[in-house]
Amino acid sequence: MPTEPAPSIIDRLIALLTDEPLVSRPEKRADLFLKVSALLAEARDQGADEPTLRAIRAALALTEPLNVSLNEAAVKIHVKNILRKLKAQSRTRAAILAHDHGIRSASTAA
Repeated sequence: MPTEPAPSIIDRLIALLTDEPLVSRPEKRADLFLKVSALLAEARDQGADEPTLRAIRAALALTEPLNVSLNEAAVKIHVKNILRKLKAQSRTRAAILAHDHGIRSASTAA
């Protein structure tokens, strides 16, 4: 029995953005932002083309949480996981990697 090909990065991005309303509860928006962030990391690892990476970065700007209340322990866990996935030894190195790959927050992208 033939299997269907895995959905492309862009197909998965579209599914994420259409499955979750962007004006929903803040915690849903934060979750969507994390999913899009993970998709960007995956696309980068797979050597996606620049238009695909630009589309995902634009989605990041759209899904960036407006106000997120996290306790210090939660932030430390998230930062540790991000550093591990980026194979970065420090937050500074992660910031340099983000800058080198054109990742900017919505507030500085203008």
